Amino acid sequence: YKIEDEFEMMRFMRHRTLKRYIKEEIIKKGRYDEENRNGETALMVCIGRKGMESIIIELIQKMSEEKINKKTKNKDIILKRAIFNSIKSWKIVKEIMKKTREEVLNMIDDTEETLLQCLLLCGAEEEIIMEVIGKLSEENINKKEKIYERSALEYACNNRKLSKVAIEIMKKTKDEIINNVNKDGETALIYACMNKMEDVAIELIGYRDWE
Repeated sequence: YKIEDEFEMMRFMRHRTLKRYIKEEIIKKGRYDEENRNGETALMVCIGRKGMESIIIELIQKMSEEKINKKTKNKDIILKRAIFNSIKSWKIVKEIMKKTREEVLNMIDDTEETLLQCLLLCGAEEEIIMEVIGKLSEENINKKEKIYERSALEYACNNRKLSKVAIEIMKKTKDEIINNVNKDGETALIYACMNKMEDVAIELIGYRDWE
């Protein structure tokens, strides 16, 4: 098969068949860095498939750092795909992050959405989010996505489990972003109050310009 046909065939395999195929045809033959015409690797095909965690982690460990960090022709990256498929387990995201460069963590897509916003939206573990924040530029943290004009701070304030994260983000957030009113008419302070994040709300009140 041509690699395009092979990868397409892999998408329709049942997970046991796919696991066996990946072991025999991709891992044993050292083909983990091979791409189809869209720049996708076998790893990208496997992410999101049930029962594939151990195989996916093995692929990540064997893949080159260059391929882990490379964008596809659709401007997709492995880390972002993993984030949106890791609602129940974050092991795969943690493994990918070991090889992810800072410039990729600071990447902003065409909708102005950042990887930090994706992590917050998907309810990532606090440990992962805090690690990413430490590697982000101020510009990245202050970005608003285009659709609802929400910032990372607003996403953090909309999850009552992320008080520490919200306060950490605030340290790098500009006044105009702290005071931002998104397209739903909401602010970070409103979200913090709705979610009973008292410590965060008090911090925000201290930051806000009420004039």
